Amino acid sequence: MTLRSPILAAAAQVPEAKAVVTIAAPSDPVHVTHSFKDRIEDIRKDGEAEVSLAGRPFRIKRAFLDDIAESNLMPHVAKLHKALLVMHSPTDDTVGIDNATKIFVTAKHPKSFVSLAGADHLLSGKG
Repeated sequence: MTLRSPILAAAAQVPEAKAVVTIAAPSDPVHVTHSFKDRIEDIRKDGEAEVSLAGRPFRIKRAFLDDIAESNLMPHVAKLHKALLVMHSPTDDTVGIDNATKIFVTAKHPKSFVSLAGADHLLSGKG
């Protein structure tokens, strides 16, 4: 597991952490590749490429694709043994609310959910 791995998978490697907070997190990291599926071949071939996610440019590297391909988050969530706060917008067009539901239902207590009503995926609004 590398530092590029999702926090839900990496949390067990941080014994000092007492809690984990997710904001607009996908329940399956491979989900993010749907947003730039037309660039995956370029990333694999060239080692990296700039893609647009939620309307903003991001540089994606081959190592990121490798990390998420190996990630299966739900077993990590089920064995988290830390307090969990899931924050997600029901109107998130990038990562649907069903992702937050899956994370929340899989997690053991203590856990809480905060609805970020009206927010977009990158929380770009002033409100």
